[in-house]
Amino acid sequence: MPARAVLATVGKPFGLAGDVYLWLDPDLGDALTPGLHVTAGTRELEIATVRHHRGRSMVRFVGIDDRASVDALRGVPLQIDRAAVTADDLIWADEVLGREVVDASGALVGVVEALLDGPAHDYLSVARPDGGEVLIPVVDELVDMAEPIVVHGPPGLIDPADALE
Repeated sequence: MPARAVLATVGKPFGLAGDVYLWLDPDLGDALTPGLHVTAGTRELEIATVRHHRGRSMVRFVGIDDRASVDALRGVPLQIDRAAVTADDLIWADEVLGREVVDASGALVGVVEALLDGPAHDYLSVARPDGGEVLIPVVDELVDMAEPIVVHGPPGLIDPADALE
């Protein structure tokens, strides 16, 4: 498991004093706080201030107080230590890819191929042994992220032929 995660990508500067917009990973937004140490390429930076403007996150870094200096960071990913992320419901894709998925009876559903973003929640893209695919919504009521991942879905979630009529 990588020890670092991309928190955001540096966007365009705002004003002349070193403020900059961020393209923030929405799952990691709670980690964005003053005093947070981030890595931008080969530079270690500390976030001095965080504010929101027109629905976007904006920061100022300690020691960067002009537009030209912050503009040099445009497009650079900001990485943080995963240990700094405290979200209980966060799923790291590299921790689930390749894991087996079983149903409540223990029967093999398949293997996780991808973790997909959805408008309300994430989905596990599971490759079926028969070559098909099933998308399983990652919600506590349906999925236990144990090893193996266990799906407690209603009839028809995994196999549409099992759906109740």
